[in-house]
Amino acid sequence: LEATVLWLEDNVLVSSKRLMSAVEQRPSILLLSIETNLQPVLYFLTTQLSLDTRGVAKVVTANPAILEANVKTELAPRLAELRAATGVAAAKVGKLVQMHPSVLGKEGLQGLQEHIDFFRKEMGLTKASLGRILATLPGLTCMSVSNQLRPTHEWLLAIGVPPARVERMLVQHPKTLGYSLEKNLKPTVAYLWYEIGARDDKIGRIVSAFPQILGLSVGSNLKPTVAFLVDEVGVPADKLAKIFWTFPQLFGLSLDKTIRPRVDFLSNEVGVPRDKMAKVIFSFPNLLAYNHLDNLRPTVSFLHEDVGIPTERMGKIVATHPQILGYSVEDKLLPTVQYLVEEVGVPEESIGLVVERCPKLLGCSVDNNLRPTVRFLMEEVGMLEEDVGQMVLRYPSLLGLSIDNNLRPKLHYLVDEVKIDQLVIRRQLKTCPQLLAYSLEQRIKPRHRLLHGKGLKLGLHSMLSPTDLAFYQRYGGGLSRVATLKPESGRGSTTSASPVYYWHKDAKAPAKKATAIKRKSKSVVAVKLPVSAAKSAASKRATRPSKRNVTDKGASSDLGIDRDSPSKPPANAMA
Repeated sequence: LEATVLWLEDNVLVSSKRLMSAVEQRPSILLLSIETNLQPVLYFLTTQLSLDTRGVAKVVTANPAILEANVKTELAPRLAELRAATGVAAAKVGKLVQMHPSVLGKEGLQGLQEHIDFFRKEMGLTKASLGRILATLPGLTCMSVSNQLRPTHEWLLAIGVPPARVERMLVQHPKTLGYSLEKNLKPTVAYLWYEIGARDDKIGRIVSAFPQILGLSVGSNLKPTVAFLVDEVGVPADKLAKIFWTFPQLFGLSLDKTIRPRVDFLSNEVGVPRDKMAKVIFSFPNLLAYNHLDNLRPTVSFLHEDVGIPTERMGKIVATHPQILGYSVEDKLLPTVQYLVEEVGVPEESIGLVVERCPKLLGCSVDNNLRPTVRFLMEEVGMLEEDVGQMVLRYPSLLGLSIDNNLRPKLHYLVDEVKIDQLVIRRQLKTCPQLLAYSLEQRIKPRHRLLHGKGLKLGLHSMLSPTDLAFYQRYGGGLSRVATLKPESGRGSTTSASPVYYWHKDAKAPAKKATAIKRKSKSVVAVKLPVSAAKSAASKRATRPSKRNVTDKGASSDLGIDRDSPSKPPANAMA
């Protein structure tokens, strides 16, 4: 007995108090053989369940009969049954056993069956998802199904969480079912509804995409963040809902460690005017989640040192297009600048001016947007290689115009209807490329029809460049005579009233062609460094793994079709 007691105390039960409790429940364990019974069970608990000393003590104290069980004929089959029913991986199942030691006893899964049925049958979770959920938060099996789990599940469906997304939401954040319905969930959603203005049927979809927001404290997280955005930054209260729909993760960021330092960086180092800060945040709230040391500062440095944007104008550019700071230097900015200089022919000393005039151009995909537009200008309009670079310098937004929705319909109308020779069009576009940016439905067609009806014919520049006031006072009898047109059927009927750029939501990528226009090899450089040197410098700055991973494979739904967009902020930026 003395040898058995000492072994149990040293190897299994840790303390005399636990030993007394176990012996009181099951005195017969003192009669077990150390080598035949106790050591095999201990080996099973530590190797098959990966339990540490405290875990073993907890399991045996709660169910000392385990020490009398045969490993091969009883414990191993019961463990296999538990894993088959719950889907929990072998490396994680020990935590579940610690909370329910009885599963290794004769009663088996009886204590867990109600929870398993609820998760699998009522909620419709797959075994794989249930295994991941319980491996992360086994404590869910200790909560009441009727008083906690089922009411929470029904409430999530009631606020609009799609049933098909419940499973993915719980795998992402199992704690959602563990929050108190009355103390956490309802007050949080009520605050989002009444204070932030998230009164929309989309709130369920937002919650399913970012369930962590349900665990935020109204008093400690949401209210201070909202107060800072509204009172200190100046974000209009009616824009809070837009921020929530666009980037709900913002409300989960630490105010003092993340949000406030990013705002100070944008104001003090980037130079964003304070009166423009609110617009920057509600137009691109993701920016506040980027690490200013690893992401923002290297991007600002590239735009200043390699592209040549003056420090005093950096803030204005970011205020105009804050997404520019979300693009990867290595994957997006450098290749785009290199393409504009080497292939399009933008003068190297002027690339900074191009970016200043149209920072959104750096968000267009080289392969899906820029290169096809250059090909259109050369093949269909007939522009020369050396002219395209000068056109882009004069009007950079030209490369952002949609071919199918803007450029091609306008070219066809000018040639077929207005009867302007393409040679004339090319000559005038060289000096005034923005002529192709005028609206076909609101400017080109009405003015041409007015002049045609009066038997007048003007040059392209004279017809399109004057303002409406000047044009209609001279030719149409005043602005009251401005024609209002509806899109016609047939060719050009799909064009919008206003110019469609690739960064607009409804823009379509042009059809790809197999051939690509290539310029002759030139020793073209970025403003401050040769392209090769700039690439090398950018590479040296990027000693860390890229956290943005921006590629030319698609477009962000909030920035336009086939337009590269800043990727999501790194996960480690979250508080």
